[in-house]
Amino acid sequence: MSLFNYFTYKDYLKTVIAENKSQRGFQAALAKAAGCQPSYLSQTLTGKAELLPDHAAGIADHLEFSEFETEYFLNLVLLGRASTVALKKILEKKLMQMRTAQNQLINRMP
Repeated sequence: MSLFNYFTYKDYLKTVIAENKSQRGFQAALAKAAGCQPSYLSQTLTGKAELLPDHAAGIADHLEFSEFETEYFLNLVLLGRASTVALKKILEKKLMQMRTAQNQLINRMP
């Protein structure tokens, strides 16, 4: 599962949590890494709240993202928090450019 296949950070986190369901306390550890309460992370995943960029940085570090993955994830969080059409368009364009760059890199590797 590549982060770059996701268009929302919530969908990505739901997948990561589901894939680590057998690891007891995984979601709580993710919340701790984010610097938020487990209940806040749960509210985020159900659509009642949004992560802050600070939370995203903690999660990215916990999941050992590369610098590029971290930037992509942070942009997904910013997109989730964006309230104007103009900002959403800017962030969507940036995310598309990053996806394209990642796909080009994958296609160049043997």
